[in-house]
Amino acid sequence: MKSSQLPPSLRGALLMTTLAVTVLSGGLSHADKTTARADTPATVGYSVINTARSTDAKEMLVVSGGGWFKDRQLQHNVVLIQHPKGDLLIDTGLGRNVDAQVEEMSWMHRQLLAYADVYPLIDQLEASQYDFARLRGIIPTHMHWDHVSGLEDLPSVPVWVTAEEHNFAVHEGRAPAFLRSQFDSPAIDWEFVRFDDEPYEGFDKSKDVFSDGTVVMVSLAGHTSGQVGVFLNLASGNRLFFIGDTTWTAEGIERRAPRPAMVQWLAGIDWNREQNQVHIEHINALAAKDSKLTIVPAHDENVAAKLSLYPVFAY
Repeated sequence: MKSSQLPPSLRGALLMTTLAVTVLSGGLSHADKTTARADTPATVGYSVINTARSTDAKEMLVVSGGGWFKDRQLQHNVVLIQHPKGDLLIDTGLGRNVDAQVEEMSWMHRQLLAYADVYPLIDQLEASQYDFARLRGIIPTHMHWDHVSGLEDLPSVPVWVTAEEHNFAVHEGRAPAFLRSQFDSPAIDWEFVRFDDEPYEGFDKSKDVFSDGTVVMVSLAGHTSGQVGVFLNLASGNRLFFIGDTTWTAEGIERRAPRPAMVQWLAGIDWNREQNQVHIEHINALAAKDSKLTIVPAHDENVAAKLSLYPVFAY
């Protein structure tokens, strides 16, 4: 029987076991370039840009096993990566037209996903007199509403997504997760990412964006059909792994805990919860073996507070 014909539960268990053995045994192949090269440019850096926050939510709604009385204020963050060959944006956060965009959601979903203190990415970049000619591309970790709301604010910048993510969003995506008004402009310059057969950190395939080991993309399909993660390797030896919405918080990775089943039932958050759990286990193992690797969920306000915030960059 082919692995694709196995029952989903058995197939997921087999994949999870394989990943755990690969990572925990130290069995990373010669192609798993896990640190920045000696010639990594010292000008490669990052800055986190907060575009909004969610309204208060109990942690029990954010991560399985979370506290009933612990409040969280998740953020809608963007990461600006600075590189000599051109800058990159990871996600766009909430954009100028978000209030109109979320009208596609039901009233209940607007309450569940409420936000506040919106300061769009485009406005922050303009206020700092950022040179937009430096932008080489936008990498949405996935195309959910809170990650691509600002796409149409930057129509001239190429958008790098997997074909799987784009096709699902356009042809099958529905509110509240996918809002068509955010990505239906014919002016958007889509560029489809193809991963190379180059293993990296236990992932079968990867994409070395600048061919210098500084920015490496991998597939994190599970939360959505084509979610991606981005490794950033700095000359200082520090490393970051931007994991999109594999989990909303660091606690999800540390406890190997998914989002609560009730949230899945209410909003259909994960495309494939079993596959997403495989990635949670994998990332947990990566963090355990590399003390210089910071795991960055897109919305965790506590993790973001420890990182460099725009307009300050870390290198």
